[in-house]
Amino acid sequence: MTKFSTLSLIAAAIIALMAIAACGQPAPTEPSQTTMLRVSPPLPPPAPTVAPEAGEAGGPALVGTPVTVHLADNGGAGPFLYEPVNFEFATGEIVNFTFIGEAAFHTFTVSELDINIEVEASQTVGFDFVFDTPGTYALICTPHEALGMVGQIVVR
Repeated sequence: MTKFSTLSLIAAAIIALMAIAACGQPAPTEPSQTTMLRVSPPLPPPAPTVAPEAGEAGGPALVGTPVTVHLADNGGAGPFLYEPVNFEFATGEIVNFTFIGEAAFHTFTVSELDINIEVEASQTVGFDFVFDTPGTYALICTPHEALGMVGQIVVR
């Protein structure tokens, strides 16, 4: 046998041993991970708030005005805005808000009225409020105010 054929034979044997060793070991695999995002349909608007008239337990009820507010963000890409953007209510009016979030976290914040509702992505939140002080109030989304997510509430 020549020197070249001996080296070829040794190289072939090493390659064969490596192949056998590789075939005998299970290939490392990572567990498959599937993340499923659960998207629930929007909740129906909350039932109207019922309050007895002042001084009359169980008297005639005042029914709130349902208002749905979409916290729009185009899948997180913008523009960021309230739909509707401006609101007008009568003094003493009970409002039953339903906030519907899209892809990002938003707030419905009216500092002067101590309103700060947080809505997570794809979440629907109900909130009832009595507008008892006339005035014009600034509405902002705290994380998106600089991106133009602002509005106005007028209580007449």
